[in-house]
Amino acid sequence: MQTVYLEPRNDVHISAIRFTPDIDKAQVSAEVQLSAPAPEGLQFRLAGKENNISFESPLGTGDTTARFTVQVPDMKLWSLNDPYLYEVTASLVSKNVIDSVKTYFGMRK
Repeated sequence: MQTVYLEPRNDVHISAIRFTPDIDKAQVSAEVQLSAPAPEGLQFRLAGKENNISFESPLGTGDTTARFTVQVPDMKLWSLNDPYLYEVTASLVSKNVIDSVKTYFGMRK
């Protein structure tokens, strides 16, 4: 049996995020879905944990879906012998962080 808990969320939060790697270009595409239209001045941030992922870009006012291309420096490929995953924190930022999600992706074809 596991403990169940609820977390409060802001009206605008990340409802889904999907990563699509591009090994040949050493980058990953991030498709972010929001729970509600983005207010003016909202930024998307992707920050790596113990890796070199660092990205920030504005979202369009009113957008509910956004796509970003993020460079992956010193790319490390995922394989059965070395199942390396990039641990990242995806955040929505206005004057402060209004939502934050920890997630991961692997670089493979």
